[in-house]
Amino acid sequence: MRFVVFCLFGMALLGMALSACGGDDPAQDAGLDALVDAGLDAGLDAGDSMGDEGPAVAPLSTLGCEMSEHTGLDIIQPQTLIADFSAPRRLPDSINTPCPQDAVEMSPDGRRMVFHYSVNLIDTVLIPEGRFIEGTEVRFQEQLQDGDWDAARVLELRRGDPEAGCAEVCSAPGETWVAPDGSRVIYHALGPNCIGYQQGLPEGQFFDLDLYEAPMTNMVPGDGVALEGINSEYIEGEQWVTGDGNSLIFASNRPGGQGGIDLWRAERTEGAWSAPECLPEPVNSAGDEKQAVISPDGQWIYFASDRSGMTGIWRVAIEPDGSFGAEAENVITGYVGEPSFTEDGRLFFVHVEVYFGEESWEVVDSDIYCVEPSDHALPCTQWR
Repeated sequence: MRFVVFCLFGMALLGMALSACGGDDPAQDAGLDALVDAGLDAGLDAGDSMGDEGPAVAPLSTLGCEMSEHTGLDIIQPQTLIADFSAPRRLPDSINTPCPQDAVEMSPDGRRMVFHYSVNLIDTVLIPEGRFIEGTEVRFQEQLQDGDWDAARVLELRRGDPEAGCAEVCSAPGETWVAPDGSRVIYHALGPNCIGYQQGLPEGQFFDLDLYEAPMTNMVPGDGVALEGINSEYIEGEQWVTGDGNSLIFASNRPGGQGGIDLWRAERTEGAWSAPECLPEPVNSAGDEKQAVISPDGQWIYFASDRSGMTGIWRVAIEPDGSFGAEAENVITGYVGEPSFTEDGRLFFVHVEVYFGEESWEVVDSDIYCVEPSDHALPCTQWR
């Protein structure tokens, strides 16, 4: 038996789901189910075929998304609110597709992009018998010499060592950090045992998101291992990691925070993580905060927050002594999140498209956008 559970995207997993999931047309849903199954089968086959040459080109079809008919307009467009950055620019169709792209993570030099992708529509992520169907995957693309991007390839993260704290097949991998030298990856996924619904979770929480780390060679990850000292029965995910992999900021609903979901910080010394520390106000608030990133100059922490009602990207100054400034500033508005910087100051993020009709509204897609610093010589969509 299949049934709809919730919208499976990085922002949705931690509180940014904007509509009820599930379609109203049984015939259309049946047709989309068949397309999802076909794409799923192709995706798993490709994941099994990885060899010494690296990951296979991502095979999942966009046909299910292209079949969807949406009425109304995406009237809430992303908007830059400060003078430091340009107006938002949508990345080209060589990256964005009719299916949703989410959880973007840029390499410091801007030449590699990792993101979460779904062959499903946001409102048709299904689970059979309480377990997620993997119509989703983490992908990456690399810049070619002519400035365009190569075909998307799968970053296969559904592998793990059960004895080391990760199930044999990890479910729903999402937010992903890749070390600058490509030697390892830290990501969040459903766990333990990758069950979508679990007994014994905190009241009001029906899934467990945890953080994992895996070695990687030629963009092919090894077995994932749970981050000991970080994971709990609460949600841990949507992480940012320093280049050396030893400083971590993540989102969690664990007790001791300011609101429903808050940002926490931990440091790794000689292989062991410190006890997570909740970041103070004005970084955290009575709302939900997630998806933090430190600016390349180290002077700001950027993050997604719904403190104003609509989820947007905010920032708080980092003082020379490491403390935080007294004010939080809304940088980009319009159902946006997942900020990620390149070392030259370009800011990439995800915009969730919400289509408003005459009597209803629905989340239908998410795409990757960017802004460049005001004094930047090139648009953020144009590479050298």
